[in-house]
Amino acid sequence: TNLQTQFAAELTTLGGTVIPCAMADLPAKLTDFLHQRAATHVFVDAVGAEHLPIEFAAIREPDPTVKFGLTGCAAGIANTGTVLLLDEGETLKASLLPETHLVVLPTSRLVADLPEALAGTRNASNAVLVTGPSRTADIEMTLTIGVHGPKEIIVFLVDDSKIG
Repeated sequence: TNLQTQFAAELTTLGGTVIPCAMADLPAKLTDFLHQRAATHVFVDAVGAEHLPIEFAAIREPDPTVKFGLTGCAAGIANTGTVLLLDEGETLKASLLPETHLVVLPTSRLVADLPEALAGTRNASNAVLVTGPSRTADIEMTLTIGVHGPKEIIVFLVDDSKIG
């Protein structure tokens, strides 16, 4: 759909990566990606734990040696390529601490813009908007990627439209 195309285009412009796939292909896509990066341990939230292939160790406590985090998300905002995370326990830690943040985003959770995304967050204690890799500029305006958060964001855009 247009939302999928727009989200992918925006996030890619920001230096993120979008990997479209069908729900049935998600385990294989995750396995391929993690194998390519030689990952063995992955910091997960509840959604991450559900989708992490069995051969990888799921880590639930912050560990600086774990370079990959796999989380779900509340929404994807098409017009900015932004991922909306709600603080449901481990989601924020698993998204912020590892160098590489992997996100499972079902296409049914894509929305057009921020107001539409925020409409679903009224009961959340925290909502975090992630737009591309972490960027930090110093006083000289030198831009550095990945100082205060992930160097990389990879969104597995899962087509769940055929389900139900």
